[in-house]
Amino acid sequence: MTNSGAITGLRRENLSRHSTIRIGGPAEYFFLPESFDDLSRILADVASGSLPSPLRFFGKGSNILFSDAGLSGTVVSTKRLTVLTVLPDGSFLAQAGVSMPYLSKVAAFSGRSGFSFMAGIPGTVGGGVAMNAGTPEGDFSRIVKKVRVVSPEGVITTLSGDDLDFSYRHSIFSGEAPECGVILDVLLSGEASDPAVLQEKGKESLIRRNERQPLDRPSLGSVFRNPQSDHAGHLIEISGLKGVQKGGISISRKHCNFFVNEGYGTAAEFLDLMEEVRQRVKTLTGFLLVPEVQTLF
Repeated sequence: MTNSGAITGLRRENLSRHSTIRIGGPAEYFFLPESFDDLSRILADVASGSLPSPLRFFGKGSNILFSDAGLSGTVVSTKRLTVLTVLPDGSFLAQAGVSMPYLSKVAAFSGRSGFSFMAGIPGTVGGGVAMNAGTPEGDFSRIVKKVRVVSPEGVITTLSGDDLDFSYRHSIFSGEAPECGVILDVLLSGEASDPAVLQEKGKESLIRRNERQPLDRPSLGSVFRNPQSDHAGHLIEISGLKGVQKGGISISRKHCNFFVNEGYGTAAEFLDLMEEVRQRVKTLTGFLLVPEVQTLF
C-alpha cells in the first residue's frame, strides 16, 4: 500500500478486479478516491513526482479493456465518487461515479424523462458522458447541460453540453488521455413527465436488454459501433461467427456484438477475436466495423 495524503492506494492491484469482463494485469499504483479532496491530493502527488506518471483514469471498467501486463504509473477509478443531488428545479448533479441504472431510477421516480436508456447499462455517469453512451431510446447528448472537469494540474473548468462535441459514441473526452481533463460531476436535465409512466418504461427497457443481451456474463458491452445502415451484431451473426471462441473469449450466442469471458480469457485473445471478426465481416458484407470498446495499455 501507499499513501497520498489521507487516501491509501494499492501497489500492484490487479485491474481484473475492477473490470466487468474480469481481465487486466496489475496497476503500478491504484487509487479509489471517495471525495474531490482525495482526488486533488492524488493529482498533486503526481504533479510533484511523489506518485509516478502517467496518470490514468477510468470509471467502473465496463467498456475498457485493460492490458494483460497491467499499467505503469498511477491509475485512478472514479467509481466511488457517487454523490447524486436532486436540485430544486428537477435537474440532477451527479458525481462521475454515479451508476447509470441508479440515476435512471431516481429520474423516473422524480418524474424526469430522457434517462430510461441508462436502465441496463452497467457503467458510471462519467464514463457514459465520455463515450456518449446510449441506446436507440436516447443518449447523454440529449440531457447533459454542464460538466465540471479537472486538469492534471488540478485546475477545475466548467463546460457546457454544447462544448462537448457529442456525436455517436463520441465526445471530447473520448480517447486514453483527453486534453480537456477528467470529469468530476455532471449536470443533467430532462422534461417533466409522469413518474409511473417513466418507471414502467425503465422496467420495459431493462427487460428488453436482459432478453437480448448476456448481461449475466462477464463482458464489456457492445464491442463495435453500429454502422449507419445496419447493426454490428447482425453483421457478425450473418458472417457465421455466432459462438466462435478464441482461447477464453467467445462471441455471445445471445448477442453477437458481445464478447464474453469464459473464465480464463485474456486481453490478447479479446483483441485477436476482434480483428478476426472485423476481417470476416469486411470480407463477407463490405462493412468495416469500428471498435466501441476502449483499450488502456
